[in-house]
Amino acid sequence: MRGVAKTTSGVALLASVRASWELLTSGEKLHAGGLAAAGIVTSILGVVGVGGVLPVIEVLADPEAMESSGIAATLSGYLGQPSSKEFVILLGAAALALMALSLIGGFLLQVATRRFTLACQDRLASQLMTDCVEAPYKWFLNRNATVLARTVHYDVIMWSGFTVRP
Repeated sequence: MRGVAKTTSGVALLASVRASWELLTSGEKLHAGGLAAAGIVTSILGVVGVGGVLPVIEVLADPEAMESSGIAATLSGYLGQPSSKEFVILLGAAALALMALSLIGGFLLQVATRRFTLACQDRLASQLMTDCVEAPYKWFLNRNATVLARTVHYDVIMWSGFTVRP
């Protein structure tokens, strides 16, 4: 029974994503793809930043690791066999720079995603309002004004908040 519920909810989620994708313009779809690619790059930077700490820990735990095999020995060879103190400082600075770059990238991605979400929300709300204003009078006779207002104001915000911005 649980497998059926998961499959049904997965199908519903996929249908929701497809319907949301159709609400985006072609330019917004391209922008969303760029944000997704930027998210992947930011995630990779985060992993590399955390992984950059490993050689520092390796050298701090065993200063002789610079001469033996491993990541620290390879990096030491690339840097021209610096002293242990210089090597730890270089590795620490590099790890700190990678982590800072990852955090800055994540922040910029959040700002760009928020701006994109608000732009999509504004466009869709304006489009819905224009469609309502330009609709024939007969169409309004069978509609509830409260439901229309909620659709333009609340539902668009919910759509942009939960589907456009993860």
